[in-house]
Amino acid sequence: EGVRFEKCFSPGTWTIDSVTSFFTGLSPNAHGMFRTHYRIPASMSVLPELLREAGYSTALFTQNPYLN
Repeated sequence: EGVRFEKCFSPGTWTIDSVTSFFTGLSPNAHGMFRTHYRIPASMSVLPELLREAGYSTALFTQNPYLN
């Protein structure tokens, strides 16, 4: 099975702000990850943690150094 998205938009212009938006549900203006911070602050809730609390297991496999 699969899903086709005909209109997709990135909330940011590069990996850090875009992925932070994906993980937090916040816009780059709200989370403030503008090429100056390289770690999501512990005070922000992120999707994998919320899913873990709901009983799910998650994993990320990447070679992108910004996502380690």
